[in-house]
Amino acid sequence: MKQILFYTSLLTFALSSCKLKSKETQTTPSSKQASTQSTNCSAKISFGSPGTGIDGKTYEAVKEFLKAKTIKYTEARKGREGETEMCLDLSKLNSTEQSALIKELKDLASKGQYVNVN
Repeated sequence: MKQILFYTSLLTFALSSCKLKSKETQTTPSSKQASTQSTNCSAKISFGSPGTGIDGKTYEAVKEFLKAKTIKYTEARKGREGETEMCLDLSKLNSTEQSALIKELKDLASKGQYVNVN
């Protein structure tokens, strides 16, 4: 009888501590999330992975495009296979220029795999 009571107490304690830890991890943002949320993010470019890494050719093309247009951005790695999110600061552009730039980025992204512009 003492053994049943002991194991029941142990199981209850283990389950309650697991629940507490899961709540803590859900409410605490990671440093990667904080880096893209803390900047002025007018547009985001996400590079996903189908299981073999991101589309490196399109990634480099987007970086070169942004460099040529002198657009400031931050990057955050999101996964194990190089999944990346770029956060663009378009505050120096007017709305017409922003729309044109986003259209060009969407055209560039459409040539790649798992690349989204929001």
